[in-house]
Amino acid sequence: MLYIEPCRAPGFITSPRVEEFVRFLEATGGAPPDACHLLFRRAAGDLFKKARGAGCAVQARLGPSVLWLPAGHRIIDERAFREQEALGWFYARLVQAGGKLENGTVVFPKGQRGRAFTRGSGMQVVVRMEGGEVYACDVVDLRVRELGRCIRRER
Repeated sequence: MLYIEPCRAPGFITSPRVEEFVRFLEATGGAPPDACHLLFRRAAGDLFKKARGAGCAVQARLGPSVLWLPAGHRIIDERAFREQEALGWFYARLVQAGGKLENGTVVFPKGQRGRAFTRGSGMQVVVRMEGGEVYACDVVDLRVRELGRCIRRER
């Protein structure tokens, strides 16, 4: 059963590191805790607690799976939860590789741009590049491998 905790009253963020964490959640729409740990190391749990205390983040659960979400983002069903989980892993691996997100556009480390979406009920992330190329990676691979080792070009 899907559960999203209620958002707390808005507060203040006084730490630049918490602000960076909240910006990551807002840019990605949310991510699993383990994906956040890739970027923020052991501090991720503390950063989430501070962001949640400031009313900037909430936790969503689906069985044993957990997502950390920005306060304004809502997951409406199990499919949306799985899709956001997949995208959260992809975006964390992208940032880990030196890429970034700019207004919903994926920017790879060498400057290539594209849009990411999921297919297969959130089990695969697909990136359609501006030039028309299509790349894909499985969520199972994203959990254990760096982006460069699991993304492949589709024909």
